[in-house]
Amino acid sequence: MDKETEIISKLSALRGCGEEHLPIDKSLVAYDLLLQVMIAYKTNQTLTVKTLFASVPHSYTAIRHHYKRLLSDGWLGHKSDQLDARIKYIEPTAKLIKTIERFTNSANRVLNSPPPVRQSDAKENLSKLVLTICCLNTTVFRFVSS
Repeated sequence: MDKETEIISKLSALRGCGEEHLPIDKSLVAYDLLLQVMIAYKTNQTLTVKTLFASVPHSYTAIRHHYKRLLSDGWLGHKSDQLDARIKYIEPTAKLIKTIERFTNSANRVLNSPPPVRQSDAKENLSKLVLTICCLNTTVFRFVSS
């Protein structure tokens, strides 16, 4: 398998990990929102609702829909600014933090696993091995006979 195909396969597997572990409902909007929230959390940066909405390349309507769902389902929480009550900071809930840990463990296995061997590659490798063994047998036979 060439490097490009290997990378594409791993990207596809990573997408599967996201669908398996994260509450994204097959949506890249929700996926992007969760990643931005967790990046801010892991780097100890504050993240406002306004900043989050501006940080993902999707329509305001789609972002708002997924954001409200993630908030109402308990994946995200709000924290008010102490000086300005209009500003709301977004924080991941314990539920999201645990889920992201499972997701990143699964993603790490995908990224660090050897590339899958295609059946056609395995057959080709077996054919080469058989040919090599035949050549070695012929060489050994000639050496012993002389």
